[in-house]
Formats: sequence, C-alpha cells, structure tokens
Amino acid sequence: MNIHKEMWQAAQLIEKLKEGGRYPGVEGIVYGLKDQLSQLDFFYNNLVPKQGGDASKTFYRLRNPINEHQLVYINLNRGYPKETFDGHYCYVVKNFNDSLIVIPVTSVKPKTYLNEEYEMEIESTDGTSCILQIANIRSVDVMRVVQEKTYKELKTDKNTIMEKIISVIFKKVLTNKFKCGIM
Repeated sequence: MNIHKEMWQAAQLIEKLKEGGRYPGVEGIVYGLKDQLSQLDFFYNNLVPKQGGDASKTFYRLRNPINEHQLVYINLNRGYPKETFDGHYCYVVKNFNDSLIVIPVTSVKPKTYLNEEYEMEIESTDGTSCILQIANIRSVDVMRVVQEKTYKELKTDKNTIMEKIISVIFKKVLTNKFKCGIM
C-alpha cells in the first residue's frame, strides 16, 4: 500500500466535502483522524513495548476508574451523518474494563424537542439536565475517555434509566417474545 497516495486521495475527498459547503465538520474529520493516529501511536509504540511486546496482552488503564451509572466525557470522533460525534458526555451502561457500553447525552436547550420513544431527560448531581440519546448506544474503547474532564454522578435513579433503555431496545422483542423464540 502506498500510504502517501491513499492519504492524498483521502485529502481530496475532504476538500470535496469542504467545497460542497453542506458538511460543517470538515475540520473535525482532520483533527479527529490526527487524534486517533496519535492515540494508536501511543498504544502500539509506547504501551505495547512497555508491557511485553504483545498488543493482545497490552492494556490501557485510566487514572480514575469509571463506574456504571456515571457520565463520562468521550471523544466519539466523526461518524456518519445521524450519529452523535466529537466530544460528548456519555452515560456508562456497562464497564468491561477495556471497553464501555455508553449512550451519548446532549444538552437541553430552550426549544429542545424530547422524543420520548428514544430519548430520556436525566439529571446529574450538579443540577445539570441532559438528554440520553438511546438510539446512539455504542461500545467504545476506554482510550476514548477524555481524562481531563470530570466524571459526573447522576441524580436520576439508575433503575429508572435502565428500565427506559431496556424498553427502547427490546420493546418489539418483548412484545413479540413468542414469535422470536425467547419464551
């Protein structure tokens, strides 16, 4: 593979996006790619040699442990048009040590429309309200955690949040449980 040729072609596509004027995040793509490459360089050229040379046995550890039912700031990078992207606080559903299942949250604005079918308003202990974007649930590597941002505890009850997540994700499965072979 000719890395320079491939990157040149990628740069041309980024320029085309910029010239089109409809995609507002061209700079974000470039910064996100550079950040990801920097993180990969750190992992493979720093951590792997220090931890014995086998990437499959190398682990990135956070300074502060993450608990489930917290809001943690995650660099989601750029994705497809309808995905939540860049840096966002995310609700930690499950911590698997090296990866997390998270749901991004967005801020509540004066004219925010809450789609109760897929979203839920939650509150942190500092009094900040935000919208849990359940349709954007995903698994992320812990290297995406921005450790300079504080973790936030939640005032909203964990069971209330989990019931909403389960009802959104498994709604059709549970209502059609016999058809799906669950019961």
